[in-house]
Amino acid sequence: MAEALASGDRDTINKICSRSLGTSLLASIDTRPKTRRYGWQLLDYTKKLFYPSVKSHRITALGREKNAPIVRQAVVSISSRQRRVQYDAQGKVIPGSEKEIDVVEHVAMACVVDPRTWAESEWRLVGTISATTLEEWDAEKEILKELMKNPSP
Repeated sequence: MAEALASGDRDTINKICSRSLGTSLLASIDTRPKTRRYGWQLLDYTKKLFYPSVKSHRITALGREKNAPIVRQAVVSISSRQRRVQYDAQGKVIPGSEKEIDVVEHVAMACVVDPRTWAESEWRLVGTISATTLEEWDAEKEILKELMKNPSP
């Protein structure tokens, strides 16, 4: 996805991303200056003892009717070293734009399952999410407590 975004590969984005993620990525390509090109490269997977790892896997029906489609979703965490760079109209590296970064990404992907045949559609990227900290979870529990005290009509 990152490589397709950097190179402006619209076909790959449409093939591997969900409609909503693809729409936002294509919009970001459309707003780029026409005099710039972008590059992205995966240099290495890092922290190989712990990553990649499946952080979540869920299956849920999209409705209550008998043969409602089922969505299967997984979140996979990946640790890697990546290189990002910008080029000018002549293809020269823009000074200061070249960066190597270490990232841990939590990539959400999903497919649709036919409940009659259990055939799955192709998996598509839904997006990346951030990890929840203990403090964030505690705050969310407090919000839920308040909501349970005062449910809306």
